[in-house]
Amino acid sequence: MVKICVLHPDLGIGGAERLIVDICVGLKSKHHDLDLYTNYHDDKRCFDETRNGQLNIIVKCSWFPRHVFGRFYALCAYIRMILLSLYIVYFSSSTYDIYICDQISACIPILKQSQKPVLFYCHYPDQLLTKRQTLLKKLYRYVIDYLEAYTTSLADKTLVNSQYTRDIFQQTFGKRIDISTVDILYPTINEINLKDQIIDNSLVNNIPPNVKTLFLSINRYERKKDLQLAIQAMAHLQSLLTDEQWQQTHLFVIGGYDRRITENVEYYLELDRLVHDLSLESNVTFVQSFTDQKKLVYLNRCKCVLYTPQYEHFGIVPLEAMYAERPCIATNTGGPLETILDGKTGYLCKATKEQFAEKMKLFVNQPHLYLELGKQGRRHVIGNFGFQIFSQKLHDFVQELLERRKETTTKNSRRFMIVLFGAVIFGYLFLINTGERELNKPNAYLVINYRVSLLTPRTCQQGAIVTFWACQLRKQLFDMSIREEGIFCDTTLTATPGHSAHWDYEHNGPDTWPHEYEQCEGNSQSPINIQKRQVRHDLTMDNLILNGYKNASITWNITHNGHTIVVTPSSTAKITMSGAKLLDTFNLAQFHMHWGLNAYQGSEHTIDGRKYPLEIHFVHSTTPPDIRYAVLGVLYELQGTDNSQLSDFLSMINQTLNETMKIGLQSIDISKLLPTMHSNLHSSGSGHNLKFYRYNGSLTTPPCKEGITWTLLSTPVAISARQLQVFRNNSVKWNFRPTQKLHGRNITANHQPEFGEGDDEHDGCETKNKGTKLNNTIVFLLVSLFINLHNL
Repeated sequence: MVKICVLHPDLGIGGAERLIVDICVGLKSKHHDLDLYTNYHDDKRCFDETRNGQLNIIVKCSWFPRHVFGRFYALCAYIRMILLSLYIVYFSSSTYDIYICDQISACIPILKQSQKPVLFYCHYPDQLLTKRQTLLKKLYRYVIDYLEAYTTSLADKTLVNSQYTRDIFQQTFGKRIDISTVDILYPTINEINLKDQIIDNSLVNNIPPNVKTLFLSINRYERKKDLQLAIQAMAHLQSLLTDEQWQQTHLFVIGGYDRRITENVEYYLELDRLVHDLSLESNVTFVQSFTDQKKLVYLNRCKCVLYTPQYEHFGIVPLEAMYAERPCIATNTGGPLETILDGKTGYLCKATKEQFAEKMKLFVNQPHLYLELGKQGRRHVIGNFGFQIFSQKLHDFVQELLERRKETTTKNSRRFMIVLFGAVIFGYLFLINTGERELNKPNAYLVINYRVSLLTPRTCQQGAIVTFWACQLRKQLFDMSIREEGIFCDTTLTATPGHSAHWDYEHNGPDTWPHEYEQCEGNSQSPINIQKRQVRHDLTMDNLILNGYKNASITWNITHNGHTIVVTPSSTAKITMSGAKLLDTFNLAQFHMHWGLNAYQGSEHTIDGRKYPLEIHFVHSTTPPDIRYAVLGVLYELQGTDNSQLSDFLSMINQTLNETMKIGLQSIDISKLLPTMHSNLHSSGSGHNLKFYRYNGSLTTPPCKEGITWTLLSTPVAISARQLQVFRNNSVKWNFRPTQKLHGRNITANHQPEFGEGDDEHDGCETKNKGTKLNNTIVFLLVSLFINLHNL
């Protein structure tokens, strides 16, 4: 029995992750003993084999940041894998006969120190996946590219995923690597596991009952996947069908979605807006991440899978579709040319909405076409990409390596360490240059999120998240001390207060809340999308009465609780909301904010699908023992200039975020946080001109308590991009919950909604978040370098 070590950077949901899992399962089926090491693994966003005990998953070095200043992803990925390989070779108690790694080759020289063979699986040359738009980026990538080429050449065996990738590999590394030593190992479909799967249709309840032709797109929310092509083709298909056919046609866009990845968040918002602009809301549904069981249900219910990426290196989705007896429409480029038989198991066409729509029309007009193509597809997959074929080839490669071990010379090892040292130093200098430009901006502060791991002092709890606040770079970067037993910052730096281990908006985001808080999947959840055509104008609704909102003498405590900014009035304050058919007088308990990464997200409620960059919730309650809640929601929209009414309040928020995380006894005129008609709040408290919507919902954070009376003002308050940035200069990058299903609830309003209100185009465009919210810092590059040199 051979002892095998497999390394993979991030064990999430994707084609590369699917392949590495299949490699592990395939080798275990050949009776090899195997450990799978990774830098990151989330059991809520992964393949079943990695969480059900089938594979032994070992997570190490996850504390090192994924990026610095929103940049240096490649450098950080290289360092994370280098640290992982250092741990395996020098600190792990296990010894291995062979190492297998993929995606990042920088770990190969360190693995070779064990004098054991290394097999490298190249999905695609990394240097071809990035742009070089500036001189500094070209210099930075020159070092990274050299590292990739050099370390790849040290592998004892290299495998690629297709003939297309092999040709690209030869063009990229041909001068350094003998292409005759590079073999093709096609990814596979584990039909052994799939044939025993029971399709449980009850797992998916979001498919409209009237749908006869369902199209499916399965891809991560990344721009290179060209998901907008599927949506645009769907829009063009509408012009080719009758009204009845169109009403019975639907597209599901399902894919891996990680809130840690800015592109995932931004691209999803772009696609969502595209659907809105094309008026496809009733015919397109998005699903963010899913289980294998749910994917099987979607495949079983669809007639055809749309595969939109161009020049895809291989593409596992067409295989999954064909094995499920579903044909696939794909672009006639890259890997699909080797997997799809045009006209027999699917269709290959140019990447245009017209050609995709023409092929989609075939499945609408010929209801049984998918069965004929699907059966041929399944036979094609089993005969050419079956799991037994894949496992045997992989086993043969392992045996071949064991028979001809190739030792690494000390010269090669030293050469690599010199290159590694140079890459880290260059990255550090580049980072400093970028950091000075970013941090010298007004109100720009450095935030360091550090996940404590085995390098922390023994008295510290492993796995805890510590957030450090540092001064502006031009004044003082950070104050730090290095102790014998590890690394820690001195006591002048503070940890994020009130951080909850149970829920957040990233790893334990809204999709996971129902696992621990059952009410979060109830039928009266908030927020919602308010469709004005469904709103009933209640002519009997009287004025909303807000008492104490203009009392500027009231003092407040402002706190960042780890999820949002909470502003609480002093205990003696008398601030109430009543009238407007509220059944009681509600006392203001606190108000808090929800924001996003850019001008196209942040609000929790939406109006006719339009998202706003900020929303404030004024939470009111009745007195005990029968405590009930009523929330007043206020939306904010972007304008070109600062709103002077907000200046004092935002100054206090900025002080809270950048200094103590809590300040007390501040005087605030909260009427300035309402729309401009706040001037109509007379001493009686009545707001005669406040227009609002009313519905019954829930709290928007766990435990998602229902029975909440919601009053959402329909007129937004203006705020500038510069003012919005105050909320983003902290460890919470976004904190909004997606809209929830209405489930037949009624929405009323004290006014007749004006159509066009809330759905006009944004006339301002906020600069994309380029990482000015600094999630990590230079200290970890230096620390990693110190660890590397110290342990060699």
